[in-house]
Amino acid sequence: MVDISVCTTYYDPESTSTGSIHTTAKAHGIDVTNFGGASGFDGFLKTKLIPLRKFLDTVTTSMVMFLDGNDVLITSPIDEIVDTWERISGGKVLVGSELVVWPYPELEQRQIALAGDSPSPYKFVDTGLIIGKTEDVKRVLDVVIDSVPGYRSKMVDTPTNILEDDVGLFVLNMVDGNIDVAIDYGCKVIAPIRNTNPSDYTIKDGKLHLGLTGSTPHIVHCNGHRHKDRARMQIVSKTLLGYMKTKYRKVVV
Repeated sequence: MVDISVCTTYYDPESTSTGSIHTTAKAHGIDVTNFGGASGFDGFLKTKLIPLRKFLDTVTTSMVMFLDGNDVLITSPIDEIVDTWERISGGKVLVGSELVVWPYPELEQRQIALAGDSPSPYKFVDTGLIIGKTEDVKRVLDVVIDSVPGYRSKMVDTPTNILEDDVGLFVLNMVDGNIDVAIDYGCKVIAPIRNTNPSDYTIKDGKLHLGLTGSTPHIVHCNGHRHKDRARMQIVSKTLLGYMKTKYRKVVV
C-alpha cells in the first residue's frame, strides 16, 4: 500500500463528495480529503496555499498529493501515480505544467530556460498538482508563503490577486532560485488541457492520450474559466466518467 495522503480544496458548503475528483478517485480506490470545503474563495494564497500548509501538519503519511478540486479527473490507481512521480522527479516535489505563461509574461524566457532541453510545448507552471514527500512539500510551501511580504515590498504596483496567485508565487520563487522543484513538462502525471484543441488529444478506454506530449497522463486537469474551457470540462468528464461507470459499476455513482 502506498503511504500517501491525497487532498484538495474547493468550496463545498454541504461537505459532500460528489465532485469529479471524488468520483474518479473512488473508482480507483483513492480517498481524497477536502480540507477547505467550508470556506469561500479568498484568493489562492489564503484559500489554497496557507490552508494546505496547515493541513499538512495533520498528515501522518510519508507522501502527499494535492490536486485542484473542481476540474480534475483521476484516471489511474495511486500506485501508478507514485511510480511515475518516482521515475520523473528525482525525488523532488513535482508540480504540473502548462502551455501558456501566467501570470508574469515578462518571465516567459526565464521559465523556458528552466525547462532546458525538454521537447514538450508545456514550458510553464500549473500548480493544479503538487506531489512529493510530505516534509519536502512543507518546506517548499514555507518558502513560498514566507516570500509574500518580500515580493509585496518589491512589486508595489502588482495587484494583490496577481501577487498572491499560487502559480505566480511558485514562478517567482523558482526563477529566483528560492525553491528547487521538478516540473511535469511531459504531462506524465497530469495534463492540463486549457489552451489545447480537441485534435490535440483523444480519449479511449478511460484514458486521455495527449498528442502534444505523446503521454497518457494519470490525471486530467480541465482548467480554465472561459466558456470554451467549461464546455470541454463537461465533454471530457462525460466521456471519462461514462467509461468508469461501465467498468467500475459498483463504485462510481
